[in-house]
This record gives sequence, structure tokens and C-alpha cells, in this order.
Amino acid sequence: MQTLEGQTLTEDDLTLVFMTRYLLAWMNAMTSRTERLKKCIRRAEEAEVQIRQLRVQVTEAHTRATAAENREAIVVESLKLAEDRHTQQLKDAYLVTQAKRKMITVDSQQHPVLDGIPVTFARKPDEGLLAPPPTKASREASKPDAAEEEPLPLTLMAKE
Repeated sequence: MQTLEGQTLTEDDLTLVFMTRYLLAWMNAMTSRTERLKKCIRRAEEAEVQIRQLRVQVTEAHTRATAAENREAIVVESLKLAEDRHTQQLKDAYLVTQAKRKMITVDSQQHPVLDGIPVTFARKPDEGLLAPPPTKASREASKPDAAEEEPLPLTLMAKE
């Protein structure tokens, strides 16, 4: 630059023309690079803003997911309680109806009365027959020979 200052330069001077062209090209290149750099900076800032928004959205999503899990656990627990309550109600209803059926059955039968108190003799449902059913061997053992045994008088009366 110092060499150009001392001389009287004109437009016809080749050094001046080349130097001017060089500086204009350099300035255009720097301007376009500056604009590209500004665009990159603006995109980076927008990306940072978007990243912050996404982080907020992720945090909100985690919060909603946690709340949904809590609600699910509460619903599952309440369903278990309702199922238990319903099961207990069914058991109670069965026991009440079973007791009512027993009472109706007992009330509908004729019972002897001793000193004004009805006496009932109810067998338990799980009790079977008092004696086991006869088997072939027991039948053969219980059959007496006709010649050996005489019929009892009550049996004779029943046959007549």
C-alpha cells in the first residue's frame, strides 16, 4: 500500500487496476463468507432453542408417563379391591342363601316338640349312609340256608 500512496495513480495504471480488482474480489468473498457465517450462527441459535424446547417436551412426557403409571397402579389396586369385595359378597350371599335353604328345609319338616321346644335331627350333608352298601360277599354271607332258619313271626305276618 505504501508504494501506491506516493505515486499519482490513475485509472490507466495497471497496478491500480489489478489491486482494485483484487480488493473488490476479496471484499466480495469476505462478505459472502460473513453472510454464510451469520446463517450458520442463526441456525445454531435456532437449534439451541429447538433443543431446549425438546428437552422441555421430554421432561413433560416423562412427567405424564409417571402420572399415567401412578394412575394405572391406583386403578389396578382399586380393581383388586373391587374384585375382593365382590368375591366376599358372593361368598356371603351364598352362605346366607345356603343358611336360608337349610332353615326352610328344617322349618318345612315336621319336628317333635318337647316342652314347647322343637327338636330337630339334621344330618350333615357330608354324612353318607350309616352303613356301607352291601357287596356280593356280604350278601352271600348274610343269606341263611332256608332249611336252617325259620321265618320270624313278623315276617310271616307281612307275607300274609
